[in-house]
Amino acid sequence: MSTTRLTIELDAQLTERLDRLAADGERTREDVLMQALAEFIETWEAYSDTVTALNVGDEERVVLRAVNQ
Repeated sequence: MSTTRLTIELDAQLTERLDRLAADGERTREDVLMQALAEFIETWEAYSDTVTALNVGDEERVVLRAVNQ
């Protein structure tokens, strides 16, 4: 698998939080960042796929409303 090196700047507070998570899980900063980035990408890909699916076609959609609203 090919890799790409990225450089990011984190403020002190975020760095402390990252280091705490890494230490608590006995992991490296890189491991925690890789997991966070992978989960972020998966979430936004799913969101994008959902938005695309909702925008396909012009068919009517059923709208449910709660009583007394």
